[in-house]
Amino acid sequence: MMKNEILSVLRYAGSILAYQFIAIIVSFFVTNMISFFAPNGLMFLKFLVSFIVYLLLLYTLSWGRGKSDANRMRLSLLYNNKGRGFIAGLVATLPSFIVALLAFLSESGSASFFEFLGIDGVTAINRFINLPLGNLYLLANEKPVMNLVFPLFIPVVSGIAYILGVYEISLKQILIYKADKE
Repeated sequence: MMKNEILSVLRYAGSILAYQFIAIIVSFFVTNMISFFAPNGLMFLKFLVSFIVYLLLLYTLSWGRGKSDANRMRLSLLYNNKGRGFIAGLVATLPSFIVALLAFLSESGSASFFEFLGIDGVTAINRFINLPLGNLYLLANEKPVMNLVFPLFIPVVSGIAYILGVYEISLKQILIYKADKE
């Protein structure tokens, strides 16, 4: 039973990584489209659209996984662990956190051996990974320790959405649509 639990969390973490990559690509296109139509402005709009897309993709994946796992928990096919979203989020964050740690070391001046042809490659990769954060990433330029904080968005959002999915609490119904009670 334990092996199935670990494999389930690893598959879930792989899904989170795939959705993170999709969010990066969507944010890249959204940012460039907004920059094309308004090259000198709308910085807040770029951030807002990119960040909302990022959160919505991660939220929908985690909420759906929580809802399907709730059914498996009721049938005793899966151990009742509501922290599964946080655990999968932490596992999915490991590659981003390693890159963020290397970027932190590079930007703080501790490790200058990451430069390749005059370009700090680790910082460039870290900025690409954090593209959905938009202008919020500019905080990392002022305080390099923020590089270590940004990857924590993933486990927090995936964990909260997973718990909401387990209890079948839909934010869409709360925020957008109120069903009539009979």
